[in-house]
Amino acid sequence: MTKSENRELLKIISYLDERHLQGMAARSLATLIRSTRGRNTRAELLDFARVNRLNERIEFKI
Repeated sequence: MTKSENRELLKIISYLDERHLQGMAARSLATLIRSTRGRNTRAELLDFARVNRLNERIEFKI
């Protein structure tokens, strides 16, 4: 994962702390997954989405 991808992921993690920002976290993570180049990074981010149940939200569109 690149520095900028890691920085964006840290922002998404901070959104997870707030209950009303779960949708924004799901949208941001989906955007990050679409924009990443590496297959390994994409797989890591998808695993992160599954663990945090963001892939079940309606805002999560890949």
